[in-house]
Amino acid sequence: MTSFHIATLQIVTPMTRYHMAILLTGVLFCTISSVLAITLKRSKSNKDKLLTKTQATLNSPENGCAGTESYIKDKPITNNIFDDNLRTAELTTRLQQPRLTLQQRGYSPATPERYCYIQSMAEKGMSAQDIASMLSLSLHEATQLVTLIRVARPQQKHNDTVLLT
Repeated sequence: MTSFHIATLQIVTPMTRYHMAILLTGVLFCTISSVLAITLKRSKSNKDKLLTKTQATLNSPENGCAGTESYIKDKPITNNIFDDNLRTAELTTRLQQPRLTLQQRGYSPATPERYCYIQSMAEKGMSAQDIASMLSLSLHEATQLVTLIRVARPQQKHNDTVLLT
């Protein structure tokens, strides 16, 4: 009979160890999960208390922020306008950069042919009204261009004398 019991114990013992390992693993997993759940719940509770306290402080009359929700909702949003203006300024700067770089290097773009005609006519003594009628310009535009040519003429003479000396 002893040999039967020993054989029975050998068969039952490995299965019992296997079941015990699964049982211990399950208990350990449940314990760790419970501890994590309790920790997270306490953390959330503390954060909720802090949020409530902060909101009460912000809305208190001493802080001067009571009733600002409606004021903020009614106030026009100026940040979008500022952002749009900033983007426009950045774009303009990027577009003008090549022109500014060329001006610094001494490059002067060629004057359009039409303006060269106006300049030669003005230097010959023609009036703005005559130039406007000959080139099909408005009198205002012709007057403005003739004035600009006369203003720029002393600078050109000064630049020519500097270059010659």
